[in-house]
Amino acid sequence: MTATILRLMRVEDLPGVNALLIRAFSTARRDEGFSCPALALCRMEFLRFYQQDTPGSCWVAEAEGRLCGVVFGHGWGRAGWIGPLAVSPECQKRGLGRALLERCTDELRGLGCRLVGLETDPASLNNLAFYSVLGCTPGPLLVDLVHEIEPGWVVETEPLLISYGQEPAPFESHLPAFLEANGVEADYLHLARLLQQHRFGESWLEMEGDQVRLFAALQIIPVSVQERAGVGRIMAVVGPGGTGADRLEAFIHSAAARSGCSHVVVRLSTWQMGLLAALLRRGWRLINSHLRFYITGGEKRGNGGMHLNKWD
Repeated sequence: MTATILRLMRVEDLPGVNALLIRAFSTARRDEGFSCPALALCRMEFLRFYQQDTPGSCWVAEAEGRLCGVVFGHGWGRAGWIGPLAVSPECQKRGLGRALLERCTDELRGLGCRLVGLETDPASLNNLAFYSVLGCTPGPLLVDLVHEIEPGWVVETEPLLISYGQEPAPFESHLPAFLEANGVEADYLHLARLLQQHRFGESWLEMEGDQVRLFAALQIIPVSVQERAGVGRIMAVVGPGGTGADRLEAFIHSAAARSGCSHVVVRLSTWQMGLLAALLRRGWRLINSHLRFYITGGEKRGNGGMHLNKWD
């Protein structure tokens, strides 16, 4: 049997990683009975952004100089998440997926992550079985909601919104304390810096005087080569407990409009049914779902603040 090695992912691996991801996921979707299983290649800037986020936790499996498995890890302070994870179809059922997942998890723990998790398609029976057998703990179902941004969206009396790209100082000085006050362990200051460094998106604060009221990180670069531009994805949004749908919508719309987006997508946990139902009544459309698994640690319901985020 050919020896397989695990090694750190390198930037020059990314074209091969791209091809492996698409082949593995398209094959899995075909086997699961999807009517349109074929997926488009990822944009290289997306893969570079993911690999350079936490490069010490991104690994590949290699046999005879060919990639046969990949995993991306992301460590943001005390919170870490994993994805995507894929093994080439001809190399599955050999323990490579488990080995990559364990190696990535160990690296994230070594960085100080107390929570490590991932998200997967709840319609994939293979994925549900794989993560369950590994002892991962299922968490909430998450859903993606999309809404169109009206051209020229402006709230005349809206609070002051500032972006990291234009005014990084308030982020650097106030965001860590704001996150801690709202029970968020993830280091979103790291995310704000990363988005700005790679021109992959923008981060926003709603300010009242020198106090942070709301934070959002917005991805504006499409993931795949076939996706149209103009769709912004909320990577994280944090605010005080009791933040209503009207205030959340106004903040997200304002941030997305100022970032040049025509549509915006936000991911909500079904633990937040009140907020989810309110946005649906306001015309948001449900377009996708995900199931969260915890490899180590976990999250609590109602930690005192509003925290919406996505791990893919």
